Amino acid sequence: MPKRTSIKQAALNFDIDKSLNPYLPPSILPRLPRPISHFLGYRPSQPSDLPSTLVTLHSTAAIFIALLCVSSINKFSNALIDIKAPPLIPSLGAGAALNLCALSNPTAQPRHTILGQGISATVATGIAKGFKAYGTTRASELEWLSAPLACAAAVLAMRLTNTLHPPGGATAVLAITTTSVSQMGWWFVLVIMMGATVMVGVGCVVNNIGRRWPLFWWSGEEMGGKWKKEGKDQGESEGEEKGKEESGSESDDEEKKKVSEDLEKQERDPEVASERTLAEGRCPCCGRS
Repeated sequence: MPKRTSIKQAALNFDIDKSLNPYLPPSILPRLPRPISHFLGYRPSQPSDLPSTLVTLHSTAAIFIALLCVSSINKFSNALIDIKAPPLIPSLGAGAALNLCALSNPTAQPRHTILGQGISATVATGIAKGFKAYGTTRASELEWLSAPLACAAAVLAMRLTNTLHPPGGATAVLAITTTSVSQMGWWFVLVIMMGATVMVGVGCVVNNIGRRWPLFWWSGEEMGGKWKKEGKDQGESEGEEKGKEESGSESDDEEKKKVSEDLEKQERDPEVASERTLAEGRCPCCGRS
């Protein structure tokens, strides 16, 4: 009965990070050179906030730079010309506003941005393909059903993987209702993830000029608990073995010291010395045999 209750509680309070984080390695950012770790979001202490007007101007410039990079790649990349990708996926604009303005929002961190968009695009494209199996015309007529289904399924997948990214819901709807997006098929997943990755790269540069981003790359919770525990156990085991060796060495030294003291005591005792010379067949007075 208790086992069944624990399984039920685990299912009702499912959190993938609680299962994964103990086995993932701890962050290496503190061990990287300072110029590199700075632009990856690491700070030994929390930086002071910029004035609100500077934050507004900073965010505006960052959004323009990030989306310009994404649209330029989509427009001029030879690999994307053949699949007729639009210059800019609308949901990436929403993502840019989130990633480059709300820097402390958990859903604006790199894991949520890249994986959230990618998962949403994958789920929605799969649903779109499923409806199109009944014919393009029929799929178009059922967009009133497939679009909400795609959005809900995408949010469910993001929630289960702790990668919730609100613009991902828009990405899912676009995969159903927008012709220029739906015609790309599975290429849409690549295009959206590439755009999200470019925005994260730009964000690492511009968001760390006077500000700090990201707050975390995978999770805001502690990671590497199993690694730390194994290292601690190993250290304790080595310490015990070393202690035993030192203890054994001290015991041997004490025994040798005791034997030496007994010998010295015997040599200083006349009776013991006399008995020893007699046992050896020598005279105790003159020492002759």
